[in-house]
Amino acid sequence: MEEAKLLKEVILANPQLSVLKLSYNTLGDEGAEIIASSLQLPTGGHHTHLSILDLGFNSIGDCGCEAIAVHALAGNHNLQTLCLSGNQIGEKGALSIAGAMLHGSTLLKLYLTANKIGPIGMKAIAGAVVKNDQLVATAEADGMSKTVQSMQELHLGTTEMLSDGFLSIPAMLLTNKSLRMLCLGNNHFDDQDMIVLSQALSQNKDVPLETLRLSFNEITCMGVEYVMNAIWGSKTLKELKLDNNNIQDRGAQLCAVVLTSIALESLDLSLNRITTVGIKALMKNISENMSLRTIGLTGITIDQNASKAVAFALAFNSSLQAIYMDNCNAGYSAQRHIVAGVVSNRTSSLRVLAGFHLARKSMLSSHVECCSLTAY
Repeated sequence: MEEAKLLKEVILANPQLSVLKLSYNTLGDEGAEIIASSLQLPTGGHHTHLSILDLGFNSIGDCGCEAIAVHALAGNHNLQTLCLSGNQIGEKGALSIAGAMLHGSTLLKLYLTANKIGPIGMKAIAGAVVKNDQLVATAEADGMSKTVQSMQELHLGTTEMLSDGFLSIPAMLLTNKSLRMLCLGNNHFDDQDMIVLSQALSQNKDVPLETLRLSFNEITCMGVEYVMNAIWGSKTLKELKLDNNNIQDRGAQLCAVVLTSIALESLDLSLNRITTVGIKALMKNISENMSLRTIGLTGITIDQNASKAVAFALAFNSSLQAIYMDNCNAGYSAQRHIVAGVVSNRTSSLRVLAGFHLARKSMLSSHVECCSLTAY
């Protein structure tokens, strides 16, 4: 508590402070209240330049969250990023954040991952985003100065929102024109949830999504098919994470096909039940792809036949910079195929090959050295 009070004095004495990161400490509710109070000046305004506040993993509950909402968020036209991940925030805390957003804020990025906000809390947050979007649209139409801004990033993994709370997200997306990153990992979403999400994305092509993270859910190839149809031809999507689901070979094949219509830069299919059939389909399209920078295949068994497909892709692809193959059980023969593919490609951009050791740097060929390949 004494340290939190000292921090408050420092914050008040430094009006030029723009970034405050205090994650992974033991602030608790009382500490959070002290830090939050330092952002609201005695004159009634807020800290002049502070735009990023990170209080993640501090055992903050609803009381501390309410203090942050009242003192640091409501009416604050400077704060743009608020990170509260990994705390103990529940429904009441989420309601207080939503209420603060409705009182006017310029918040662009909100991190609530690993909290227990529940269905009601999720509905409140999504509703506040929709309301702010409406206010922004009205201000733009009337040529007025904006006192609020539209949300650009929502991090909502492991929030116990359930299917009931999840329905508020597609409803939010139907009218949204600003969201660039949506993270929904580890919420037990299944194919039916993906159908609803996909319908919203299909109906509103103005959502400028650049990153969609659906890791650690219960999505099968059926859900993937709906998602792929929804994002087909997207001009903005750059990152797609489907790791730790159950998409199997059919899901991998669908991802391979969508690579022909979207300039994806990062695709993560790690820890799915994909066999050689799915790997072959994926690698065939990657060999001709010119946009992909990172591919995640961790935890997918790479036998000798699959390794030949990977080698083929690496022999022709010139854009890929990192491939993650940890715990893929690639034997010595499979490893040799993959390395041969890399070495044979003189236009390769590969920098990271994770999963098995190649050799000491002094033993690598001159081509591999010029590619700056790193093996972990």
